[in-house]
Amino acid sequence: MNKRVKVIPLLEIKNAFVVISGRESEGINLVTPSMSFFYVNEVKDIAVEWEPRYGPITTIYKCNEKDLDAEPHWYFDYCTGHGNWSQLAVNENNLGKLFYTGEYEALFRVLKDWCN
Repeated sequence: MNKRVKVIPLLEIKNAFVVISGRESEGINLVTPSMSFFYVNEVKDIAVEWEPRYGPITTIYKCNEKDLDAEPHWYFDYCTGHGNWSQLAVNENNLGKLFYTGEYEALFRVLKDWCN
C-alpha cells in the first residue's frame, strides 16, 4: 500500500471508501490535496473512482503486472482502465449535489452501478 494514500472505509456501505492523498506541488504548502470516493466490485475485480475536484467517474480494472497498459495501483496491485471515464455521468447523476448534501448512500449507488 502506498503510504501517501489513506483509505477510509464507510462502515455503513459495503466496499465503499473515501480516499485521501496528496501530490507534491509548488506554492506555499508544497502539496496538492486529493480526496475521492472509491467503490469496489470484488467479484468482478473492478473499481470506480470519483474525485470531486477533478471531475469524471473513472473505471479501473484489476490486472496482472505483465498485462498490456498495466500500472501500479494503491488498491489493486496493478490496474488498467484509467481511460474509461465519464463526466456526463457525473452531471446526469448530480454527484456534486449528492456530495455536498451528504447523500453518500445515493452517491455510492451510482458508483456501484458503474461496477456492474
